[in-house]
Amino acid sequence: MRSVTRRRGAAMSILILTAVATLTACGPADKVLSAPTTVSTPATLQVLGNGLDTTRYQAEIAVRGTLAYTTTWGARHAVGNKVNIWDVSGSVPVLIDSLLVPGATTTGDVDVSDDGQLLVVATEYAPGTIAIYSLADPRHPSLLDQFSNDQTYGGVHTAELGRVNGKLYAFLCIDPTGNTNPARLVIVDLSVPTAPRQVSGLFCTASSETARRSRQAWSRQAR
Repeated sequence: MRSVTRRRGAAMSILILTAVATLTACGPADKVLSAPTTVSTPATLQVLGNGLDTTRYQAEIAVRGTLAYTTTWGARHAVGNKVNIWDVSGSVPVLIDSLLVPGATTTGDVDVSDDGQLLVVATEYAPGTIAIYSLADPRHPSLLDQFSNDQTYGGVHTAELGRVNGKLYAFLCIDPTGNTNPARLVIVDLSVPTAPRQVSGLFCTASSETARRSRQAWSRQAR
């Protein structure tokens, strides 16, 4: 079963583009599409149950099977250095374990590899890192390594996993730290999870969102 990770707006963009392409391909060339019907009463999602952590703010989530991994951020009653593991097989999430990420004050993106073997957690702020965990026991991940270098020092805002030509990479969007250190994209080879290594880096002139787009372009070119 594939993992599902929260991605800011990407899924909606893909859905809209797919719908437009389908309508264009299938409809007559001269057909005029009518405006969408306005919904006066939006649908609401039923809340079945909440998984509560009252000591830290919750951040990102990745789900694989019946397990969910959530990160934490900022400072509530404690700093956001914790990853929670939840059993979501029932209506109410059940906390079954948690991890404290060394040196972190905020944990951001969390992602599960496509084969379900690795969990990767991004940390902010300086020194930025990614913590790499084994999911040999997915209910109780174990730390394999924590990667950082001078390129990730400002903080890892985004970490996405992707496989290119059969090899697993982590694509990291690094926080800018002033005019002399703009946002950047750092690509890390995870084919040996206990010995991650940087294989590429790219400075960006705008933001970590630009680095995210650069990651997508790099991935397409490498295929």
